[in-house]
Amino acid sequence: MVRDDTAMSIAANYPGAVQSPAPSRIARAPGWPIVGVLPQLRRDPLAFFADLIHTPGQAVELRLGFRRALFPTTPGLIKHVLQDNARNYRKSDYVALLKPMLGDGIFLAEGDSWLAQRRTAAKGFQGFEYPRLVAAMNDATVDMIARWDEQARLDRPVDLAEEMMRVTLDIILRALFSVPLDHRYEAVYEALTFLLRDAEKRVWAIFNLPFGTPTPRNRRVAAAQKVIDDFVASVVADRQREGKPRGDLLDVFIDAYADRPKDGPAPNLLIDEVRSFILAGHETTANALSWVWWVGEEHPEAIRGMREEILSVMPEGDANLDALRRLSYVGQVFQEAMRIYPPVWTMSRAAIADDNFEGIEISAGTNMILCPYAIHRRPDIWEAPEEFRPERFAAREERGADRYAYFPFGGGPRRCLGEQFALWEARVILGHVLRRFDVTIEPGQSVLPEPMITLRPNGPMMARIRRRH
Repeated sequence: MVRDDTAMSIAANYPGAVQSPAPSRIARAPGWPIVGVLPQLRRDPLAFFADLIHTPGQAVELRLGFRRALFPTTPGLIKHVLQDNARNYRKSDYVALLKPMLGDGIFLAEGDSWLAQRRTAAKGFQGFEYPRLVAAMNDATVDMIARWDEQARLDRPVDLAEEMMRVTLDIILRALFSVPLDHRYEAVYEALTFLLRDAEKRVWAIFNLPFGTPTPRNRRVAAAQKVIDDFVASVVADRQREGKPRGDLLDVFIDAYADRPKDGPAPNLLIDEVRSFILAGHETTANALSWVWWVGEEHPEAIRGMREEILSVMPEGDANLDALRRLSYVGQVFQEAMRIYPPVWTMSRAAIADDNFEGIEISAGTNMILCPYAIHRRPDIWEAPEEFRPERFAAREERGADRYAYFPFGGGPRRCLGEQFALWEARVILGHVLRRFDVTIEPGQSVLPEPMITLRPNGPMMARIRRRH
């Protein structure tokens, strides 16, 4: 249960939080014979998990066809899995469905292999690297602003969801691999979208044919994978032919992995690592930014507050590190958008050995389904959780179990390596756009969150952009 000291810490850090200890026991979600709760999950997974947080106890037992899972409903149990006893939990078998996208890269690796990859990748995110990384963020965003200037001149709407995806992909390529985005963007975007949707369908399926089975669906998966692999391989090959170090993360990866062959469809771990950072490194931030625009339409006071801060902090458009640090309200809006629409809305771990948390027995092999989307909506932690209130994050410390009342970047040893990168990136993009444009969502649209592996808008998010005078 949430102990009194934990609940008090939560109340201190999240305005409006209340204490509500829950009894230490496991509930069981009612389901159908054989298929269990899979029909409810397929119909509306977001609503299903959000409803479970109202269940008494610290976890809910789920039957997913022939599989059993536990769904933690309290920050304390989530902290136990991700942080306190993280060594006993590995990525669950569900993540194998992401292998066509990520191969054996850092996001799917385990144990010593993961630790070695983590240490290698961390070299690209050290503090002294951030001025260079922020410069790349600015360059990519300025290019987007130039495209938008033309669209504004012609009074043409833009798809904000696609634009956020495009600019964040451009930023990742420039910042980590010193390559500007080119004409191949649309093909990569379409391939990634298909693979994400396919993976999500497989997660909640009772049975999946192996990827190697030559079905029409698997052939489409292979074709989409090839589009992404060819793109990544070309980025790596161009650098290797160039033979000139750029001092970026790609140089680090080439030094670490270029001569290390591995089994599998990709030539070596180098390709998998680059692919992982290109795909996972832009998708999540792009989704979070899309939701900022969507909720901002309903909350113009948030847009006004961000713009006032931006014009005060960076009147000439100089989004350097010092300016980004002072864009505090912009950061609060971004964090609140991620609370309501966490880009990684669910994640899972599997117990390696038997475990016990405050009387809850967790047997080896148990899948733990962790859901930021649901925890971020607990009414005993977040006052009026469905309301958009950026001021929640005005003065927040992260300590104890309350850290896991809000965990859009995961937690523990595997907490997202690019978290600070994403927070700076959001400030850069929002800073440039709001300083230069008025952005108005086109009326009559119904945009809903689509729970794929990430929480994307379920379609275009069309908006009019107008130059500010």
